[in-house]
Amino acid sequence: MLHTAGWFTLEPIDEDKVHGVKFGVRPQLPQDLCPKEYGVALHRIDNARPLVSGEEIKLETHNPQTHPLPDTRLLELQWMLNRVLALRGAAEPEDLEDESDVDSDEGLEYFARPVL
Repeated sequence: MLHTAGWFTLEPIDEDKVHGVKFGVRPQLPQDLCPKEYGVALHRIDNARPLVSGEEIKLETHNPQTHPLPDTRLLELQWMLNRVLALRGAAEPEDLEDESDVDSDEGLEYFARPVL
């Protein structure tokens, strides 16, 4: 869920029986890297260390025929889409409401004249 939501990226760096990917974190990722509501954690299973941006990860398979790795073209596409998603997210304001700015019709008579 975090990957498809664009919270982190997996940039393909090589392909073969072993895929190398580079882990990248968006700046807006919550401090809690193990959000319970998602049931996932962003850490290495072999040593329980948190994954950090730029870390290389190896995706391996014992049998490419029965347990194929993801197509590197799909990994590349997902990586590019997550980067676009990150750009979209960078433009999201946290709060646009300003209580001190009261709507007013003052001065509109100069701009909004009825057409006869």
